Formats: sequence, structure tokens, C-alpha cells
Amino acid sequence: MVKFVLLLLLTGLPLTMAAAEQMTVEQLESALKPARHMSDKNLANQLRTVELTERLSSTRLAGLRAGLPGEKSRLALIPVSDLSGFLDLPAADIPSTPALDRGAQRALLAKSRDYVESAISRLPDFIATEDTIHFVDTPPKASHFHGKGQTGLQMTDRLESSVHIVQGKEVKDAAAKGEKPEPAGKRLVAAGVFGSILSAVFEDVLRADLEWGHWEQAVSGPIAVFRYAVAPEKSHYIVQVPGDPGALRTVTGYRGELSMDPATGAILRLTVKADLWLTGPVSRADILVEYGPVEIGGKIYICPLHSVAISVSRPFNLLEDVYGVTQGSAAQSRMQLNDTAFEHYHVFRSEARIVPEGEAEQPRNGPGAAPAPQATPSP
Repeated sequence: MVKFVLLLLLTGLPLTMAAAEQMTVEQLESALKPARHMSDKNLANQLRTVELTERLSSTRLAGLRAGLPGEKSRLALIPVSDLSGFLDLPAADIPSTPALDRGAQRALLAKSRDYVESAISRLPDFIATEDTIHFVDTPPKASHFHGKGQTGLQMTDRLESSVHIVQGKEVKDAAAKGEKPEPAGKRLVAAGVFGSILSAVFEDVLRADLEWGHWEQAVSGPIAVFRYAVAPEKSHYIVQVPGDPGALRTVTGYRGELSMDPATGAILRLTVKADLWLTGPVSRADILVEYGPVEIGGKIYICPLHSVAISVSRPFNLLEDVYGVTQGSAAQSRMQLNDTAFEHYHVFRSEARIVPEGEAEQPRNGPGAAPAPQATPSP
């Protein structure tokens, strides 16, 4: 069984995390109405001090983004929204539609199981683009809203790369363009988010505690939400810190939500929140994936559109984390966040030309020379 992994690369100086200014979604919307007349830079600084206590829905997020003055404030809104993605929606955003009865719930779960088992096998070989923005917390600074000491997540780099899915397996290319990424050992990496996470989580969930959550209203229609909790002995989720002696390459229990299309059983949203000790070297390792329809080769498939990976960690300490020896000074924690958009899906085809033997013997660049077989994405 394939696993999905969150690699917490922790070398480099850790940064201090401070509590942010907490707001409800409604309070944020109210605060931003007069702030939209501010400069883009000042508004971005204010947004970095905000932490939502409720989930910002995609509809409300689009409305807020449309009213922001520029790119800096829109960029600062990304981690605010991403961090809220693991929380409950405001009560006003949850429809009062009655819950499915037990029989209908079992039928929907069976439909989703069939969907997950066949979803990857139905996909053609394709190529897509991953556009990842990496954020890291910064030292405490004054809040522009209320004047308290705050910490803000700021972008450190942006990386655009290609991912190939060939016979259901994921193969990533090196970065094609974008800003220079952080050196190896300083960057959060989530492996399996694009491919294996869906089948791995669903297999775990079918053997775990699962209960009805609520309905949500999307643009495409109603979505059924289930809550789950997976114990460590039933889990395929690995949280790993490269460079340690192996003690932190651990399979952890986790919990979260599965959001399904009641008509097809397709998984449209998935959250994974690792069950970790708050005092350990890794205190948070969460993943969120949102799925939607994309066109590949003239057909519509449900594929990842957006993902979020979050970690809170401190540098690995052999004495404390393996042998339990307490040292004088506690290491400071560091938060990292990856926001990834999946775009530009294309069928990936192999093309070859067969030419007469005599023609093939001509110089490689000469007249009539046959090109070497090559794999190219379709337009």
C-alpha cells in the first residue's frame, strides 16, 4: 500500500511564533471594507497579523480578493485563508438540509469507494503544472489592527514545476521557472499530495471511525461532508524529518473531513490533521487537497486543483527527542506553509516516426533525417 508523506526539512535558524490577532470571517470582512482604501503594502502588513477562527469559504475568499488593492495584499491573504481551511465553516454558511439517513450514508460511501478505486485507473497519462508558493513565519511585530505583538507568514519563494502522471504514477520535473527556491533542508515538502493521498486516506478511513458531518453548498451543488479519525495502527501517513537517526520517521494517526459529490461519489475536498504531541519536535503536519473538473484530451476528469501543506516544528535534538534528556534552552518553533495550484492539464503522448533504413542512416541533422522518438504533451 502506498503511503503519503510530509517531509519537514528543519535545518537553518528557527523562528519565533507568536499568537496572531484572531477574527471571525464576518469580522475580517468588516475590517477590510474601510481598509480597501489603504495602500497595498500597508494592507498586506495588516493581513499578516490575522488568524481566522472559522473557515473562509471559496465564495467569500473570491469576494475579498476582488476588493483588495494589489498583489501584495492578495498574497498576504493566501496564508490567512489556507490556515482557516482546516476549521469549521461559519454557522451561517452551513445549509439546514437534513442529514442523510444511515442507509443513504452507507450507499454514498460505497459509491465513493468505487470512485476512488477506479479514479486513478481511468486517468490518461498527462502532464500538469504545480505552482507552489512557500511561506515561513517571521519575527514578532506590532499588529496594525490592535497594536499587539504578532507573527506573520511571508512568502520566501515561488516554484513552478511539471508533474507527469504515467500509468497512475507521479513523476515530477525540475523547476522550469519561478524564483530561486530555498536551499535543500530548509523547505517543507509534501509527497503524495497529487496522487497517493486519495487512495491511502480512503483505505484508512474505511477501517476507522467515520461519522456524518454536514452539508455544504458549492457552485456545482450540495456536497456531503463526513468526519473521520484514523488511529496510528491503521494509518498510512508518515511525518518525517530527514537527517535524524530514524526516530522521527513515524506513522501518525490523523483526523479530518471528506467532502463528496452525492451524485457521483467523487471526492471534492480532503483534509488531514496529524495527531502529534504539542511538545514534540513536530507539533503540526496538516494537508488539504481540493478537487474539481478539468479537461484532459477532450474529456472531463476530477483532479486536484489546489493543495495546502502546513508544518510547525523545531530542529531535531538527539538528546531530547530520542533519549529524553532535557536541556537548558528550549528550541523555538517554526511554521511553514505551501500553497499549491495545479493548472494546465494536457494529455502526455509518446510519438515516434518510422522511416526507411537508408534515410535513417543519413546524418542526424542532415536532409531527411528522422527525429528521435520523443514524448511531447498534446496542445
